[in-house]
Amino acid sequence: MDILRKQYMELKRADEARNNLIETLFRKIDNMQKTMERNAFIMVLIDGDNMYFLNELVRKGMAGGDEAAKLLRRAVFEYLRYDNDIKHDDKIVIRVYANLRGLSKLYSDMSILHTITAFSQFVLGFNKAHPLCDFIDAGNHKEAADSKLKENLSLNIYNVHCKRVLFGGSSDNAYASFLGSFLIDTDVSSRVTLIQGLPFSPEFGSIRTKLKCTEFPDVFRNAPLSSERRLPRELEQWRTSAERTNGDLYATDLSTNENVIPVFEYPYRDEDGIDGSDTLSRNPSVSFTPSSSQTALPGERVADTADDIEAALIKCTNERLRESPRALDFSVVKKRVEQALGLPSDLWASDEWFLKSKNIIKRAVENWVERTGNPPPLNATWMLARPPPRQGLPSSNIEGPSSKTVAYADQSPILKLGPVYQNAEGRRIDVPVQLEADPALLSKLRERQPRLCNAHHLLASGCTNETCAYDHTATLTDDETRALLYLSRCQLCPQGSWCTSKTCVKGHICPNGRKCKHGSNCRFAPVHYIDTTITNTLAT
Repeated sequence: MDILRKQYMELKRADEARNNLIETLFRKIDNMQKTMERNAFIMVLIDGDNMYFLNELVRKGMAGGDEAAKLLRRAVFEYLRYDNDIKHDDKIVIRVYANLRGLSKLYSDMSILHTITAFSQFVLGFNKAHPLCDFIDAGNHKEAADSKLKENLSLNIYNVHCKRVLFGGSSDNAYASFLGSFLIDTDVSSRVTLIQGLPFSPEFGSIRTKLKCTEFPDVFRNAPLSSERRLPRELEQWRTSAERTNGDLYATDLSTNENVIPVFEYPYRDEDGIDGSDTLSRNPSVSFTPSSSQTALPGERVADTADDIEAALIKCTNERLRESPRALDFSVVKKRVEQALGLPSDLWASDEWFLKSKNIIKRAVENWVERTGNPPPLNATWMLARPPPRQGLPSSNIEGPSSKTVAYADQSPILKLGPVYQNAEGRRIDVPVQLEADPALLSKLRERQPRLCNAHHLLASGCTNETCAYDHTATLTDDETRALLYLSRCQLCPQGSWCTSKTCVKGHICPNGRKCKHGSNCRFAPVHYIDTTITNTLAT
């Protein structure tokens, strides 16, 4: 009897140990399941080289990219809404891989976008829409996107945290055999869904029936990209109501009574130092913002106009440099742009384009020099459209049109900083004071607390801001006043060099002159190359 009782107790302890072990295992499984659920996600992989987003989204630029990402996320959520394995808080990870340079050129060639660089705005908007949305440049070598998508699919399909993989690459037959390798394991293949954009290639015939398929028509095109050359209705209405001053660029097909727009193609070769990103292949129907006497274009089309002109300036500059690398005449470049886009010859005299066009050409030349290693052109009329100014900047004793010397002590009683000087173009030229400002004094004023009030100490009328928190009590020497003026002029005036306010103490030309070491990073870069020869003085 004692032996039986002993055996019973041993068996009881064994059962208790087994039950404890089973309970421990169940707790570990529950913890693992909770951990998996906390990090669960759905992976969406898109081949951007053959899954095209809708044209209307791409044309919207950054806003369109943002909208495309959000529409895609919403479409995935709706597709998986009734899947019992998916919870509402599972993360959706979207990765689009594409050859961005090639895709940008394709959209430009098809006249969907006016410039190659415009597609980058769509990509930027897509990436900013959500932290888990990425539009990634796979590079321009063959099958760059393919290899990245395949590796991402292989990595995630066996990841226990990845509940579903939605794969978009329906028209590329290279994916057919790769996806076929997952059909052996039904547990794996059941978690793969194909997204159809363009029609499936024939090679998908044997696998598409064994995998789930879906479409997102609000996000992706179901047909290849094609050239869009017909005028939008709004633009046609504008064209018929506006008087063209430089010829009609619209060719009319009388047999169909539809407008057909020619597309200008500019050849490019990388070995010539012409960056493919500067290539222009566009629809020239939108050439410039109509004048006040014309009917205005719709808002979206007007916004595209500046991109058209900028791209044409860059391309024509590059073409001219290829023809004549030792000299560049601005008039030749602008004439080519006028002819290509049908622009009026007086466009360059407008406030918007007079300086902007020169800066665009200047940057194009700088990029060309950097790419080719060639020296900049000797006859650089892209720097100045007028005769070169005097050597260096004018001193504080400047001769105006009356040839009368204006000394600092004899300047206008209204302003301590003197009258408003202008060049022949009507641009404001500040009296340069940097040669008279002691660096140690400048440093002292920068570090001074509280800071001095510029208006109070530089304007005879003083500061008119009743709540001004800057110092009005200090008494400045002439040297300190000139140093304060220099610091004040280091702040770019919102009106730029067109400012005519006699009480403006901000800067209108770069205090460091033409030899500014900051180059294009300087806040005064847009006015680095204006003519500083003074020809006019505004009355005080």
